[in-house]
Amino acid sequence: MRLRCRANAEGTETARRSFFIRGFLVGASNPKALLFFAAFFPQFLNPAAAFAPQFAILALTFVAFELSVLTLCSLGVSRIAPLLRSSKAVRWVNRVSGGLFTLMGGLLLLTRRHA
Repeated sequence: MRLRCRANAEGTETARRSFFIRGFLVGASNPKALLFFAAFFPQFLNPAAAFAPQFAILALTFVAFELSVLTLCSLGVSRIAPLLRSSKAVRWVNRVSGGLFTLMGGLLLLTRRHA
C-alpha cells in the first residue's frame, strides 16, 4: 500500500497527522509491546514501594529511548533512500546481505554444542 500526501500545505499536514495517529494506534495495540511491559518490567519494581511511580519512570525511559532510536533510524533511512532507488545499489545490498547470511549459516555449521 502506497500512501501519498496531498500537494497543498494543509492537506500535507492533515495527511501527516493521520499517518502519525495510525502509526500510534498500531504501536499502542501491538501485543508484543504489551507482553514486553508485562514480562520485563515487574522484575525491576520494588514490591515495598508504590508501583505507579516506578512503572511510570520505566515506561517513560523506555519511550524516550525508543523514540530516539526510531528518530535516528528514520534520519538515516531518509539519507540513504535516494541511493537505494537505483537498481545497482539494491543489487549490492542484496549481495552483501546474502553473503552475510551465508557466512552466518556456515559459522553455525561449524559450531558445536556442549552438553
